[in-house]
Amino acid sequence: LSSLRVLILKENCLARKSKGGEWNFSSLTALFSHQFPALQELDVSYNQLEGSDDADTAAPMVGEAFGGGRLPSVERLNLSGTQMRQTDVTAVCSALGTGSVPSLRVLHLCRVDVPAGEALAAALDSDRLPELRELVAQDDTLSEGMGVVTRSIASGKAPALSVLKMEVAYSTDPNTHVDDIWEGLAAGLRGGRLGSLEDLDLSFRYDEDDFPTEPNREFARALGAGALSSLRRLSLEWSEDSDEVVGALAESLGSGVLVSLEELCISVGCGEEEECKSLGEVLSTGKVPSLRKLELTWWLDESLEKLAQGLGVGSLSPDVAVDFRLWPTEEGDAALKAFAAIIRDRKVPGLRKLEIGEARPDDEGFIVEGAARDLGEALVHVSGEGRTASLSSPALEELWIDSDGFETEKGLSGLLSGIASGGGCLPSLHNLHINRLRQRDTPAAPPLAECITKGKFPKLRNLHFSSKSNPISLGQEGMQALALALCSPHAKSLRSLTLRSEETGNDRKAVAAEVAQMSALSVSFSLGQLTALEELSLGGALFPESVSALSVGLGSGKLRSLRSLELQRVLLHDDEGTTALCQALSAEKLPELRCLKLGRVNDAGLKKMVKAWGEATPPPLEELNLWGSSVGDEGVLVLIALAGTGRVPMLWDVRVGSSVSR
Repeated sequence: LSSLRVLILKENCLARKSKGGEWNFSSLTALFSHQFPALQELDVSYNQLEGSDDADTAAPMVGEAFGGGRLPSVERLNLSGTQMRQTDVTAVCSALGTGSVPSLRVLHLCRVDVPAGEALAAALDSDRLPELRELVAQDDTLSEGMGVVTRSIASGKAPALSVLKMEVAYSTDPNTHVDDIWEGLAAGLRGGRLGSLEDLDLSFRYDEDDFPTEPNREFARALGAGALSSLRRLSLEWSEDSDEVVGALAESLGSGVLVSLEELCISVGCGEEEECKSLGEVLSTGKVPSLRKLELTWWLDESLEKLAQGLGVGSLSPDVAVDFRLWPTEEGDAALKAFAAIIRDRKVPGLRKLEIGEARPDDEGFIVEGAARDLGEALVHVSGEGRTASLSSPALEELWIDSDGFETEKGLSGLLSGIASGGGCLPSLHNLHINRLRQRDTPAAPPLAECITKGKFPKLRNLHFSSKSNPISLGQEGMQALALALCSPHAKSLRSLTLRSEETGNDRKAVAAEVAQMSALSVSFSLGQLTALEELSLGGALFPESVSALSVGLGSGKLRSLRSLELQRVLLHDDEGTTALCQALSAEKLPELRCLKLGRVNDAGLKKMVKAWGEATPPPLEELNLWGSSVGDEGVLVLIALAGTGRVPMLWDVRVGSSVSR
């Protein structure tokens, strides 16, 4: 181990917990008892290392290894997601204060309580971490020790620090650690002691009623004090019942001192709106000329209306890539119309990604048909004529839509109908992701199909039109429309397709309806427009007759680029559907298939598949994922026998469910 420089043990189950609740750290203890004189990077993130309440069985070995001088050359240490006991985190931070790790440059922490924070602050104050360039504490919002750490940083005790990322929240009342963070950073900025920062990422989570307006406002103003000339990225998330912090941030951004700022990410909820207009005006009038990327997460309410008004004063540069994430609210109608207006008027020509999030858990969605249609039309609006004509969203690459955000079944349909009826197209759209569909949303299938057939998405690569939890049926009309769209030349660009449609009845009528849908989809697979398709995921729990119909298309030989096939809910037993699918799963029909995911196959179905692979050359599988299936010991033995034949020489990743004996 004397020459080992990088040790990545992320998500490796380094410690094990017995059914009786006892922890076993013997392997980890043995590992860190060795000397690692050349090790520069140690990553044990996302391993459960919390141990029990008994100190004798906790996990102090990392701190002991540092304190004992067995890791003298480490430059990067990642403890994120480990859930280490605070006594162990304190031990690590105390070890850093001994000077045994003088070259530490990057430190990612799990939760930091006050004792651990004081130990880390002491290490900083004693100049034991002179090379520290990156400090991340985003693992747990209740990291109350980060207040005292921030005070040390702000006093100039981390002169090389270029990346600082924290996510914190109020946890007790009274509580001062969040105020310490805000006030400490403000003092450091005004004193010019944070000039090395290049990436500042702060997320503060608390109820609007608990929001400490004054220290937050002073921090936002201090950003414009002139001490951050090297800052390239600024990300802020907060929620306030006024708009004072928004206004202070607008002042700092408009001051012209953030001369290197290239990326700005703002996620905010505010109770008042006027200063939101000021922020929009600063952004649209070129007050931050170095800006190249802008991410805005906003509620669809009056504050977004004001932001849109400000953005409409000028126009963002086409060189600024803009990502918008919008959260629906009751006041969303007017706000969405205002947002649509600035898109239509090309005030955001660099719009790259648009995401419409879900409604609040207790709500049914708020976006109505009219506002949704306005947005759809705005996205493909054409200004001018002839050679002077210009598209409103020429740079839009990703459109993510959560159907829960719409008020009725006509909301989602309205958005897609607006795109279909608009004058232009989305020439750069690569990803269209429509998720969490409910049965009420299935009328959106025909207008989606119309968008495809009209060439509204000429470069579409990834289409996701599905639901993870809700069984849905697109119906014969919806599936027929989509299938016809997939037969059009405009579908040739597709590389990934995710659909879900199934009938929930169990009678002849339901079977016939589902077979008709899968037959239509099968035709689209057979006609040759999807020859470039690489990933296919079908989410429905299909009848055997439907699987047979689908297998005709899968076995047509036209999906010659398909690398991944997922049938997560399809029952594959000893039936006609499984037989038909087995015939399609061959090297002749699917010569590029590398990954096969089957979530509901049993031993009988797996035996049938393996038997078919003994008669015809199987596809060149590398991954066989049967997680969630009922495959048991018998099926595993069949897989072992298959591996022994040498017919699947590239298969290296096989996963089975919980039905296998251990």
